[in-house]
Amino acid sequence: MTQVGATILHPRTAIAFCTVMMLCTMLVAGFYVTNMPVWIAWMKYTSFVWYGYNLLLKIEFSHRGYSCSDLRKAKPEVPQDTPWCSVAQGQLFGVDVDEAVTLEVCVLLAALLVLRWAVYQALKMKTTFRQRG
Repeated sequence: MTQVGATILHPRTAIAFCTVMMLCTMLVAGFYVTNMPVWIAWMKYTSFVWYGYNLLLKIEFSHRGYSCSDLRKAKPEVPQDTPWCSVAQGQLFGVDVDEAVTLEVCVLLAALLVLRWAVYQALKMKTTFRQRG
């Protein structure tokens, strides 16, 4: 959270702000809380943690199989004649892990670029302000 350090002058205030922001970001991402109320569930799309977590799931479990006997215990509708099931078929994570990772990568890169630009603008304004005074 380098943008906070570039905009907030007092270290204690910056630390407190970062702690609250990271806690909120992790909570709305669904990593710790899976059953979010409808009125706050939309906030996961603003969380970089959500996109990073989905990217991690897709990279790790894409086209990976496991024994269907484990899945049949939870979902009896799985056919008996299939010995191996995919992670996407079991819907274990609430994410289709066999989808492309393009969206997550693009959102994370866009967030990186936008935040770096915001830090540059904040530092530019600070130095311009100090030079005048």
